[in-house]
Amino acid sequence: MADQQMRKVTFNIPEELYAEYKKVLIDLRTTPTADVRRHMAEVVEKAKQKED
Repeated sequence: MADQQMRKVTFNIPEELYAEYKKVLIDLRTTPTADVRRHMAEVVEKAKQKED
């Protein structure tokens, strides 16, 4: 992914939800960026599978 152009995104999340989310990610040893990228890739893949 390092050679790809990247898009910076910003969105609002309730502070309490984000704090709880970060705790979960620490346990999973991942970052919000990695988690969101993974989720986006899964959404795209599922949509492609539905098209087939």
